[in-house]
Amino acid sequence: MKKFKKKQTLHAEWIDGEVFIMDAEAGKYYAMNRAASFVWMQLDVPISSKELADRVMNSYVVEKDRCNDSIAKLLERMCSMKMIVEVA
Repeated sequence: MKKFKKKQTLHAEWIDGEVFIMDAEAGKYYAMNRAASFVWMQLDVPISSKELADRVMNSYVVEKDRCNDSIAKLLERMCSMKMIVEVA
């Protein structure tokens, strides 16, 4: 099962429950809504898409299939933006 973790060179700031991330190497920054910020917090340690979805469903009212799909898309997007890395 694939696991993902934050890219360690990113700098994150919390403002009003949302995270803003700076990638100094790429000269980019990202703003995340509360749900994505919650996911970001979970990525301090290697975690699978299923584990993330389970944590989101325990914290938010969301239907299982929708949650699994949303988490998979978010992780895919974060990988393509080089915000997270896949770990063994």
